[in-house]
Amino acid sequence: MKLHHLRRQKSSACKGLFLPFLLSALSCVSLISLYLLSNQVLLSNSCINNTFSTENPFHDIKSIKQSTDPHLQPVDCTSLLQDFRNNAIANANDNDATPRPPPLLDIQDKRYEKSHITLTTTPHPFYVSLHPKELDPVRYSVFEARKYYESGLSQAISDVFDRKRIGNYHEQQDTRTRSSPTERSAVKNRSIFLDVGANVGWFSLLAASHGAQVYTFEPNIVNMVRYCESVVLNGWDVQQQQQQQRYGSRYVVPYLKGVSDVHGVQQTFYAVDGTNPGSYSFSKNVVDIWNRKHASDAKEIGSLTMVSLDVLAEEQGWLETRPSIGFLKIDVEGLEAAVIRGATKLLQGGMVENVAMELKKEQKEEEKREIVRILYTAGYDLYKHGRYKGPVNSVRGGKYKTWEALADDIVNGVYAENVWFRISRY
Repeated sequence: MKLHHLRRQKSSACKGLFLPFLLSALSCVSLISLYLLSNQVLLSNSCINNTFSTENPFHDIKSIKQSTDPHLQPVDCTSLLQDFRNNAIANANDNDATPRPPPLLDIQDKRYEKSHITLTTTPHPFYVSLHPKELDPVRYSVFEARKYYESGLSQAISDVFDRKRIGNYHEQQDTRTRSSPTERSAVKNRSIFLDVGANVGWFSLLAASHGAQVYTFEPNIVNMVRYCESVVLNGWDVQQQQQQQRYGSRYVVPYLKGVSDVHGVQQTFYAVDGTNPGSYSFSKNVVDIWNRKHASDAKEIGSLTMVSLDVLAEEQGWLETRPSIGFLKIDVEGLEAAVIRGATKLLQGGMVENVAMELKKEQKEEEKREIVRILYTAGYDLYKHGRYKGPVNSVRGGKYKTWEALADDIVNGVYAENVWFRISRY
């Protein structure tokens, strides 16, 4: 590995970390697989903690069921990074035994070989890997500030899983009085975070750091490479933990897939703004709007197999076990209505407690109305809204009497585009 630059940070957890060839001699578990990363790394000098045990200390990682559905096979981050390092991703095929899509960008573009990695200043710090500034200046700001610009949504997710974690701790203390194995097992299960359209995975990593059980969906392979780098650095690779039977206090389950209302069906993927790794969409409406406004047309870059959240829920047995799904975050550049349609069973079952997404003014009116109708009739209220920082402004005036009235206000721009729905029992 060629170390392009080293960004030093003071750390009480692990001092003196300055060269990658020394990492194997260190006890910081989060960094044992750094050699699998891309060829050039920008690294801040700190370590995080992740407790490992031969017995699962908090919840049953084995409760993640091995899917028989070929479209719901999680990414093996260690293998993906090895393939990336060996320039082998271009040979992968969506029909392989370990399904991976063909590259959606020129993965061999030398600029993607450089990772910018920093330790966050969040309450539970974690490593995050980012694209170079010239490729993704928006998310590169994380490297400079060591926190994300969507502070409102970050705080919302942190607060939800902090409450879940604290509540679960108190429940655990009460297990001595519980005679039923089912009751004891239920206490050990963490609340789930579903991240649909993760980009480089900031919100997934943040939720994991606050104790969530994370399921991440990101169809763009260059973003998944960055996310997997973060996952391996933090020691949160669920596949590796299961294989080694060394269960970490945190883990994530990543899927290199798009999410929709259809499962196992191919859908065209577009590079809307080729200069932005986060500006990709399955929505033809988004593509058409871009083409009308800009001189350069959006580029069709291939097809991907889509999955639905309801099928994932059925595979994992959630419709029967009814786990807590603390937060569903959706950022899919115009495909929000399809994601919501594909999660109808989960939403109607009341397991998803919070839903956040962008409803941009360019989005079709009928799609906005459909989203509101599904959420409202499933028992959700619009709780907060906001702009670039996320949903930070409270909705005043109480619950809407009809979904049509709420949809009218959203369509007419009464609320900003970042919206947060919360189930009524809260």
